[in-house]
Amino acid sequence: MNSTLDRFRSAILNAAPSDGIAPDLLISRSEQLETYYAPFEHVNTDARVVLVGITPGLFQAQKALEQLRIGLRSGLSDAEALRTAKGVASFSGPMRTALVQMLDCVGLHAALGLGSCAELFTGASDQVPCEVRVVSRPR
Repeated sequence: MNSTLDRFRSAILNAAPSDGIAPDLLISRSEQLETYYAPFEHVNTDARVVLVGITPGLFQAQKALEQLRIGLRSGLSDAEALRTAKGVASFSGPMRTALVQMLDCVGLHAALGLGSCAELFTGASDQVPCEVRVVSRPR
């Protein structure tokens, strides 16, 4: 079991997609700074390449929560729902386009045997894992 997910499970499952970040997902507040739970805890331990984001932005957090809600409601295990949520939301939006351009520019796609690092986000699952922060595994 995942104690962080368990803590916020009810808020995740009861929120409507249009709600954005539910107030029940608040972790802490200090003056003008608030932190909220976003499901990015899945880690692929077989990875060779790791892309680390400091923290998800609002767009990425909302995408991850929406995908996690869909996964849990459809009966996925916690681990699979978390993996899928992270894969869908990591570096999503305009950030992903810029990241792919930078990674292709330095030749990571060639080192991984890909036409472009965009494949890391579109299902090159035989070459890389689904999640995006961890983008490659040994063959």
